[in-house]
Amino acid sequence: MSQPDLSSQQGVVVQKPKSDVYTMMLVISLIAMAVAIIFLLIEASKYDWDFKAQDVKSAVQGASATALDLRPSARLLV
Repeated sequence: MSQPDLSSQQGVVVQKPKSDVYTMMLVISLIAMAVAIIFLLIEASKYDWDFKAQDVKSAVQGASATALDLRPSARLLV
């Protein structure tokens, strides 16, 4: 039994699907994500790209050491 020659058959022509509301929502969300990333980059550049916050960590450690030194030494006598 011979198989039909598939190269001579023409494909089925279908109409390209039209954009609907869900496609537009995807486009709007893509634009919103791009704008959010741009704002994030602007905000990060304000902090000189310091992601590990070394300046803040050293300031907090210095403040906590000072607070421990100023702590009252009174204790409850029971």
